[in-house]
Amino acid sequence: MYKTTILLLCLSSLAGYGWTVSFDNGFTSDTGQDPVNTWQAKKVDTGVTGPGVLLEKAGRLSYASKDESGAFIIAPVAGCVEFDFLPREPGTMIYAAFDSGNIRITGHGKGVQLNAVLALNNGEKAKLVAPGGTIKIGEWNRVTLRYDLLKPKSQISLEVNGVVVAVATVTGTRLADGDDKFHWGVYGWGGNPWNGIYDNLKIE
Repeated sequence: MYKTTILLLCLSSLAGYGWTVSFDNGFTSDTGQDPVNTWQAKKVDTGVTGPGVLLEKAGRLSYASKDESGAFIIAPVAGCVEFDFLPREPGTMIYAAFDSGNIRITGHGKGVQLNAVLALNNGEKAKLVAPGGTIKIGEWNRVTLRYDLLKPKSQISLEVNGVVVAVATVTGTRLADGDDKFHWGVYGWGGNPWNGIYDNLKIE
């Protein structure tokens, strides 16, 4: 009963009951949405179990933030963003793996520190910082950001391979409005992509 309740809470607030890209059909999402930008994105056969996408240098994969019905794909109250990631060694700058305007997942430094920032409707920003070395170079890492702003505490969690590496509790009750697009492998303004192979993109 408990698991069913949590699942329904997540799904009831989301457009289309989940959005995914497995790369089996190129860059088209499993819900039929085509990307609006595939700048230097390269499909490769070395994903987790099949194809994936290599995003390096200025490479990006961007999608409209709303589905065909006009509903936001990223839920404002409860949901998750996750992806499989095989990173290349970053430099000392901060690099973006995902940016939607209201959710940003980044990594930086030789220790590959994983960070997430969520912008909320009251102007608050939730910042999660995982220990350095949480992301392993040359290995597949499943990165998961979960949020349920109706919970009393630990409303936001950042996980790697199913292990919680950072949590946050906030007073805001909804995400701030996001951009008109969300981006994998780059910031919304276009700079500093986190180079590597991405697979099994998911927003739920």
